[in-house]
Amino acid sequence: PKGAAAGPLPLIVALHGYGGTPAPIAEVYRASASRLGALLVVPRGQETVGRGFGWGVVEQAEYLVEQAIARTAAERPVGPIVLTGFSQGAGIALTMAARHPERYAGVVAVAGWFEERLAPLPEGVAPGFPRFCFLNGERDEAAANNRRAAQRLEQAGAAVRVRIYPGIGHK
Repeated sequence: PKGAAAGPLPLIVALHGYGGTPAPIAEVYRASASRLGALLVVPRGQETVGRGFGWGVVEQAEYLVEQAIARTAAERPVGPIVLTGFSQGAGIALTMAARHPERYAGVVAVAGWFEERLAPLPEGVAPGFPRFCFLNGERDEAAANNRRAAQRLEQAGAAVRVRIYPGIGHK
């Protein structure tokens, strides 16, 4: 961000959906990151899908995202890290935060799908566990999945917010 202090800055890592590219998602988050005084990193999946990209299996995606964070941290001190994404990118963000809760401050999952078998949630969360925000269209099949994930996270003691947009599908 322009005029940012020299110390650690929050980092927003935004992940595109399946078949997407970094450019549109960067455009969506650029103004918010700037307003918040945060760094923005928008990595690209490695799997070619039409004119875009997919993230592959979770371990591949984790590697790519962690490499992007490491490159950013080598150039600039990084503070709290928030993962966000759309669709497949949101699913990757949710899984990464559940697998490595000590590493991330929060997740904003837009039309994602949480696959608990890939990252089982704890019965109780420790202080500092990431915050979770689920955003879904009412007609998106992922909405029911996210409501269940939010309920499990709340039962474990995590801070969770769910927003369902009426009449909207997978957008």
